[in-house]
Amino acid sequence: MNLLVRSISSLRMISEVVQSLQVYVACECGPDSNCTFSGFFQQKKCICKPGYFAVDGKCVACLSTCKNGNCVNEGGKDICKCNPGYGNYGETTCRDCDCGPDSNCTFSGPFGQKKCICKPGYREVHGKCVDCNCGEYSKSCGYNGFGHKICDCLPGYVDNHGTCDTCICKNGNCVNEGGKYICKCGPGYGNSRGTSCIGI
Repeated sequence: MNLLVRSISSLRMISEVVQSLQVYVACECGPDSNCTFSGFFQQKKCICKPGYFAVDGKCVACLSTCKNGNCVNEGGKDICKCNPGYGNYGETTCRDCDCGPDSNCTFSGPFGQKKCICKPGYREVHGKCVDCNCGEYSKSCGYNGFGHKICDCLPGYVDNHGTCDTCICKNGNCVNEGGKYICKCGPGYGNSRGTSCIGI
């Protein structure tokens, strides 16, 4: 208990020392801005006027950093809205970022990885939004790690080259195995993609 009290007391003393040092530290964020110190360790914080961003400890005009985009106010906050083919890298910069038509592209994560935000019916495959539609008889559509389209079809239908189709099985019988309909081929025939039988 005494150790905990001493630790809290030490942290409080450190905070007081840091705050006292702020008297001697310049706090400058540029013209028409407010500068303050906040947080436990009293970090410098720039409060910028509308149309400006805090970048590297200075308030800079949005127009000077928002290349390939437009400065707009959304929800009371100024943001850099990127042009098609570009994505937000942070709040103030647009970088080349193309995911295809009718999609949004951005960067996220600690290393700024490219991320595609695809419209309904599309999936991201190798950095592009591609159509993922298996037809009216599908439950869902997706892509595997190799970028191959995978259709999950309704009972009685099969994935026929990327479209859920009726299980019509010439030279064989359509059977359900493990919850999936496949062609069970007759003698002298082999299965092709699980949906048809061809002579062998």
